[in-house]
Amino acid sequence: MKLEIPAADSAILAAFSSYIAFKILTKEPEIKVSSKKLVSHVEELAIFPLKTCRGISLRKAKVCKFGLKSGNLIDRFFATRQLNGVKTSAIQNLRLKLIEIKEGANNEEFIFSAPDMTPLVLNLADCSELTTIDFYGDKIVAKDGGDAAAEWFSTYLGEEARLTVNPEGRDVTKTNWIPEKNGPALDWRLKGIDFLKTDNFSNHYPIQLISSDSIDDINSKLPANREKISHWNFRSNIIAKMLNNTPWDEDNWIGRLYIGDCIIAMARESLRCPLITVDKEEITVCQDDEPMKTLKTFRKINPKDVPFLAEKKLCKIPAGTDYVIVKEGEIRVGDPIYLEQLA
Repeated sequence: MKLEIPAADSAILAAFSSYIAFKILTKEPEIKVSSKKLVSHVEELAIFPLKTCRGISLRKAKVCKFGLKSGNLIDRFFATRQLNGVKTSAIQNLRLKLIEIKEGANNEEFIFSAPDMTPLVLNLADCSELTTIDFYGDKIVAKDGGDAAAEWFSTYLGEEARLTVNPEGRDVTKTNWIPEKNGPALDWRLKGIDFLKTDNFSNHYPIQLISSDSIDDINSKLPANREKISHWNFRSNIIAKMLNNTPWDEDNWIGRLYIGDCIIAMARESLRCPLITVDKEEITVCQDDEPMKTLKTFRKINPKDVPFLAEKKLCKIPAGTDYVIVKEGEIRVGDPIYLEQLA
């Protein structure tokens, strides 16, 4: 017996078949993920609690939603600003590089020290007044460090300055080039990856990584009589040692990195400013413009990034990589680094 399908049902069936065919033909290509591969291990960890201050070397750190954390010290948690609200860094005032920060008597207390200055003891409970800091053109609501801190920083820096505290962090998508704001510009490395959207006063993203192999490569190219540089020139948080001993291989780590029990993902290459030419121990700019001069001879921006960076006039020299946080956790020196690469 021949089965007859009512006309209405036939129309529905035809429409459904057309829809399925359309979805098959227009389906976005799936992002293929390779299995995790051991690529490196953690050689050193560092944080800079005040933007462009002296770094702190660590054996272990928490990866929290704002970046690396040790005790109550969080990377780039503080920043200084001018009276007009514009943030300052060691590019404008090199004396910032000599400021050191350590934990106080409790989780709310911080101690700032600098050459020829009585230490400043700051309690977060006293930082209640809201303020706005101009961070690369974006207005970020934060908290003011108070008048005592302003006097201390102004005296040491030799210019009017106020301390800014960022206890709630900032929305990384508001000041960067990630899908929510700029479409396919620089987000291609993060396609298909969910990540936390918070950051502090890092230039762009909450974690920076560079390999010691890349540092060695720069040193091998510097003039023979020139003093060698270190990772401190680049102020990165994670210094990795490559399993394959290949410099700049970190450029290729597109996907998720598994370190300890945390997961991070590369957002872009780190674009370098003149701060890398400042001596770590001194407050002087290297007159030979190194290592920037050498980097310019062989380091180039990824072709996929060029159009957008050119539009923003950000065609600086890349060295190292910037990361967003996928999963919080703890990392230690010696931890293996596994890459789950996007194919």
